[in-house]
Amino acid sequence: MGESDEVSINRFDDSPDALRQAIDFCGGFDRLRKHFFVLIKPNVCVGRNRNIPPFGVVTTSRFIELLIQILMEEGVRDISIGEGSIVTAMSNTMTAFAYAGIDRLSKKYGVKLIDLNRGPFRKISIKGFDFELSDAVFDADFVINVAVLKNHFQTKVSLCMKNLKGCLSKKSKRECHKRDLERSIALYNTVIPVDLNLIDGIYALINGPWIDSGVPRRSDLIIASKDRLNCDIAGSLVLGVDPNDVAHMKEFSMLKSRSAPLCEVNIRGEKIEKIRVQDRYEQNDLFQEIFQRGGIKGICFPDPGKSICSGCFGNIMVALLIFCQDNQGILLDDAEIIAGKERKVTGNRNVTLLYGDCAIENNEDAQESKGIIKLGGCPPTFYRTYSTILKTLLNEKEADRQLFEMISLKTKEKEFSFFDHLEPPTFDIRHF
Repeated sequence: MGESDEVSINRFDDSPDALRQAIDFCGGFDRLRKHFFVLIKPNVCVGRNRNIPPFGVVTTSRFIELLIQILMEEGVRDISIGEGSIVTAMSNTMTAFAYAGIDRLSKKYGVKLIDLNRGPFRKISIKGFDFELSDAVFDADFVINVAVLKNHFQTKVSLCMKNLKGCLSKKSKRECHKRDLERSIALYNTVIPVDLNLIDGIYALINGPWIDSGVPRRSDLIIASKDRLNCDIAGSLVLGVDPNDVAHMKEFSMLKSRSAPLCEVNIRGEKIEKIRVQDRYEQNDLFQEIFQRGGIKGICFPDPGKSICSGCFGNIMVALLIFCQDNQGILLDDAEIIAGKERKVTGNRNVTLLYGDCAIENNEDAQESKGIIKLGGCPPTFYRTYSTILKTLLNEKEADRQLFEMISLKTKEKEFSFFDHLEPPTFDIRHF
């Protein structure tokens, strides 16, 4: 499959015209035929409580709807939307489709929704790395990759190349983190076929990947290219990230024998210098940001690095978000949380929670120390995560009260004051 190097950047105006122009500028539909089976791969990485806003976290259903309309204008009728989202007790691919509002598009336009986590999969080995990849992406005649415009604490950006991680089996997703996340992203991109790459930039998310600690911006941008690397280069520049500092992009460039500096792309449409959402990306401490939003002191959560997988990350992020909402301004007893396999217990805290199997295995030498609490699992369930955080950080009576309240209320009905400032018309939930 050949890839053109041109990138188009257009302003989003809530009509199909801007999206069609972006696609036309890069020749995105040159290979499309009306009888093709078209697979759209959005970024709907997680299913969540809709009171946790989706702005900049997942692909908007409005963007996907406009894309479907344009495809149907081209005469295409065999359209499916496929994703393999985070799977926990609270999240799966179908709840993720609902979180993004994409489930209603299936009913409205008759498009099929495919859970890529269910397989079947084909096994592919690339340079010593083994991947299980969904057959659906290979069965399609035309694949459209629709990413979101956002930063990511592990990889600096989460754009088109990282979005294709959703095509992997759950086992392969975990293995990416255990081996080498950025190299894995580069490698699976050498074999997953993509005909058109789009970045939904209606919203951008700074300090992502989730809004819990991220800062959403209304950016109203569409980025399009047949070349996934060049599309990501343009997206990185808009996000204030030097593409040469993004390891998986550099690795992919070398694997494809592309020697030009990663900032040199041919862009049609908007000028990068006029549309950047930030001049320079400065990675913040994600978990400390959540504690700060709640005014909570006396706790630290060192950056878990690239080894923490989406399952552990997803459950503990939501648990901490709820904890911080319900305990604003509290002073804790010098506690720390250690997750992933890259961080060691500091040894100078009164209480240390080792979260997940990786953290426990990486700190075997410290497990008999005073104040060590272990919560195993790959990942630990949300209920065990939330209840253990309460029992670790609060007195028994208060922990039981908050746990009972949460069970009675149900997590999906929980409200969060941290997001009250995200108001229309700038932040429009009708895009989802």
